[in-house]
Parts: sequence; structure tokens; C-alpha cells
Amino acid sequence: APKTYNALDQRSRIMYEVQRWGQKFGCDVLALQECEAEAGYAELLDKFDLAGAAEAKENRGWVHVYVRRREDVQIERLEWSAAEPCVAVRLRMRAGLPGERSLVVLAVHLPLKAGRNVLERALRRLGEGDREKVVIVGDTNLNKDADVMAICEGMGLKDARYAGFSWGVPGNQFFADMARVGAGLRKDRVLFGKNIWAEAHLVGQSEQFFEGEKFHLSDHFGLMAYVDVADAYASRAKQAIVVARERRGQLVRLMEQNKQNELV
Repeated sequence: APKTYNALDQRSRIMYEVQRWGQKFGCDVLALQECEAEAGYAELLDKFDLAGAAEAKENRGWVHVYVRRREDVQIERLEWSAAEPCVAVRLRMRAGLPGERSLVVLAVHLPLKAGRNVLERALRRLGEGDREKVVIVGDTNLNKDADVMAICEGMGLKDARYAGFSWGVPGNQFFADMARVGAGLRKDRVLFGKNIWAEAHLVGQSEQFFEGEKFHLSDHFGLMAYVDVADAYASRAKQAIVVARERRGQLVRLMEQNKQNELV
């Protein structure tokens, strides 16, 4: 961006983009990395509660998790080590009513080194029931699909694979000295437990314009995830397999439709 484009311009545009996602996609949860401080953003707090924040000391800034205010959802912040860049929040949907379901959102900004160790410690802190219903989102700094596959196999997780790359994409020269890495890297991920299915696509890829200059808002593109919680995903019963297949199909159709709308 040109030198006349300042930090207030950047914050205004990023907040507009995040608010647009909330309106367009009906987002219930927002997970942000590299926030300037522990306090929540005033632009989001009219519709969302700041459910938790953690400092990413080995990277930059803070991890924030926001949850949309809804009468049918209860929020519980899980206790965590202040030394690790993770925020864990349990969401209880239709709490106390028939059909109550729960979901744990684990938002991370993993360090470049020992990120896998941080992730393994985080999952060990969760009970087995929570690990089955966890969604891990954020900047994992895991560059290779083979490494992510090995982590998923070892931890009983799945990876919501998406088209394209979230970092280092040709044409996004956010930093003047950014090195080329081919087509790009999938540093940002959505991983999920066995009682969940998730689909994802990229957002925030639009080019910005200011005083005749063209640039992007970040070196990372965001991820939009669609998450479904159902015991059928972990069952091997014939009827459950049929139900899980149908639910996955509905989620894929929703994701593909919204992905296309976002590209347009």
C-alpha cells in the first residue's frame, strides 16, 4: 500500500470485511489472529461477545474468538495456559432442551517451530468427548499437506481441504521482500474431530485500491468454515452412514454455493 495509507485505514477496511462476512454468511463464530490488544474490537461487540483472547508471544499480537449473541447458545471459556497461543470455547446449542448439542472451537496461532507440540498439548487438555467435537481453526503455520495428514492420523482429526492457498499466493506481494513459494501454502487450516464434518473455502482475497495503488489487506487470506455436529459421522451403522453422507452433501452444496457467490 502507499505510504499515505495508515493503520487507521487498515483497521477500517479489515473491520468492514469481517463485518461483511458476519452479514453475508451469518457467521456465528469469528476467530482472528494478530489482533493489536487483548480487548475486543468495538466494531464487533454490538453483535458478538468476545469469548476469549490469548497472546501469540512467538508470533505477533493476540488471538481473539467472538461468538454471535444468540439465546439458544451458551458460551463456556475453557481454562488454558496463558503461555500458549490458543483460545478454547465450548458452545452448547439449545442448552437444556431436547436435541442439545455441543461444539468446542479451538482457535490457534501456532509458532513456526514446535507448532505440532503446541497442538498436541492443547488436544490432551481436552477430554475425549470434547476431542470428538472439536474444530481447530486459525494460522497453524503448517505448510505441507503431508505433515497435516500425519498430525490428523495421530490425533484422530480430519482436514477440511479447500481449493487454493491462503499464504504466499502469486500477486499478493503484501511484504516487499516476500519470497515466492510456487502456487502458495495452506498455512491456515480447519481441522475437526470424528463427530463433526466441516467444509471450507477462502475469503478476503479481494484486491484493494488506494490513491491509484493496488494491494491486499493481509499476507493471509481468510477461511470460511461450515460445521455440522452429528454422532452419525463417527458411527459405522448402515443407517448412520447414509445419514452422514446426506448431511455431508448438504454441507458441500452450501459451501460451493457461497464460495461461488463470494468469488463473484
